[in-house]
Amino acid sequence: MNNSPGVGRLTWSIAMALAIALPGAAQAEKLVEINRLVAQVEDRVITQGELDRVLELLNLSEEEKKKRSQEFIENKIENLLVIQEFKSTGRVIPESYIEGEYNKRLIRDFDNDRKLFRDYLKSKSQTQLDFRRDLENDIIIGAMYAKFRRGQADVSPERVEEFYQNNRRLFRVDGKVRCSEIKLAPLAGEPKDILMQQAVALHKQLKEGIGFTELAKVHGQSPLKAQGGDWGALVSKNELSNELMKEKAFALKQGEFSEPFVLEETRVDENGKVVKTGKFAIYLLKADQVQVAGTRPLDEVRLQVEQMIAQDLDRQAKGQWVARLRRGAYVKYFDVPER
Repeated sequence: MNNSPGVGRLTWSIAMALAIALPGAAQAEKLVEINRLVAQVEDRVITQGELDRVLELLNLSEEEKKKRSQEFIENKIENLLVIQEFKSTGRVIPESYIEGEYNKRLIRDFDNDRKLFRDYLKSKSQTQLDFRRDLENDIIIGAMYAKFRRGQADVSPERVEEFYQNNRRLFRVDGKVRCSEIKLAPLAGEPKDILMQQAVALHKQLKEGIGFTELAKVHGQSPLKAQGGDWGALVSKNELSNELMKEKAFALKQGEFSEPFVLEETRVDENGKVVKTGKFAIYLLKADQVQVAGTRPLDEVRLQVEQMIAQDLDRQAKGQWVARLRRGAYVKYFDVPER
């Protein structure tokens, strides 16, 4: 085990020298705080400045920052141990590979816009060298963890069955429905009975085999008219605020359409309460897709289960390996005062 307390003294001396060079006691105090040590891994240190930069990027409240501080420190220690283990074996990442990944990042994340890239670095108080070093470290960490990656082929059918039976709650689905609607609303003060007559006529045409989508596009007054009244997604009961709409939609079997019904329209106010608008409309609904509440069968979720087990095996293997690295390394924590 390599105990390297000299590193802490050296970093503190540098911080103090820089602080003295800065005008003003407040600036000096700030620089000392930024360079204050929070942890040490062998001859590498983690400073308060590093911790603050990461937490600021996450846009957290002060209370959340306190909770996440230790999580960041632990992750940083783990990464330093992994990088050190890689380098201790004499392995290196070829410069050509790092250059290739560097250029890919510029294209993918910054559309190859060098000014945008420089502005990004400035916002993070980084240099291009810092960015390149972080990229190399990411590559190293990825390469070291890749050896723990399990494929779905490594997961036995027996283990899949056991996991599914013990975690059936993970595969429960709520009842949902995807409908199309034909909405008729008074455009010039038409009474309900006139609109209902129109709705009954449309219902008759549906029973005669005319397509719901066709009628919705021609006669519907819904904002979804151009899409044939299609809601566009499966929705649960909780997602429908109007109780009558909820009742009618979830009473339908897949492919069925409803009788015309009068709906007193509602909306959700700024306090989250459902309030009546004083308007009415007449609706016809068709259930395009119905998802029955229940537990999805194993055959339907087998690939998902295999992936979950493989990921869990990865985490366990990585955790055990990192624990061994910790036991063989010098790791020291420094007191982190309340923010």
